[in-house]
Amino acid sequence: MKDKQFAKWQQTMAKGQARFVLLHGVIGWGFPMFVFMTFFFGDHTLASISTTQLLTSLVIWGIGGLGFGVLMWRFSVSAFNKELKKRQS
Repeated sequence: MKDKQFAKWQQTMAKGQARFVLLHGVIGWGFPMFVFMTFFFGDHTLASISTTQLLTSLVIWGIGGLGFGVLMWRFSVSAFNKELKKRQS
C-alpha cells in the first residue's frame, strides 16, 4: 500500500463505516446493478414493469449493495491493519 493510499484510507475510516457502505455499496454498486439488471437484462420493456417488480428489484439490489459494502469495508480494514503493522515494525 502506497503512502497516498494509506492516508486516503485513514480519512475514509475516520468518516465511518456507515458512510462507506452507503456510498460504495448501496449507491456505488447496488443502484447501478439495479438499473442494469432491471432495465437492460430483463425480458420486458419499461412500460411492462410493474411497481411491485421495481420495488422488489430495488430492495434486492439495495440489500446486495449493503452486503457488498460491508465486505469491501472488512477487506479494506484488514489490508489497512496489515499495512499498519508492517509500518510499525
